[in-house]
Amino acid sequence: MGGGTEPVEDDELLYRRVRREHFDPDKSHEPSPMAFHPLPYDTTGISVFRARYTGPAQVVQNDRGKRYYVAVLRAGDLRAHGIEVVAAPEGHPPGHAELPCLTYENRHCDAAEETKQLLARRLCIEVLGPLP
Repeated sequence: MGGGTEPVEDDELLYRRVRREHFDPDKSHEPSPMAFHPLPYDTTGISVFRARYTGPAQVVQNDRGKRYYVAVLRAGDLRAHGIEVVAAPEGHPPGHAELPCLTYENRHCDAAEETKQLLARRLCIEVLGPLP
């Protein structure tokens, strides 16, 4: 392994941390599209983490004692729908990657809204958690 700088392979699983208000297992097996909504610091794309470098427990680790869910995605499924996945480990934990089509700047455009719906409704394989 190249420390996370090598291109993301199509068969790789990806993890996305999901806040509790964006997933209700009693109502649906799918997260809300808001689970993929870019935040102000998402200037180059929303974060995902490569399963070959980290696990769900590390993805949700935080110092505030909050519990999160983890959405599981497959890189090849995203690419099959035109969603680019790029390795972006610089300044981040090993295995960090990004979806450059979803940035804070474009978060409300029609294409971004469609992508968030697609990720939540069709491309999310499963949701794990909640994890501490």
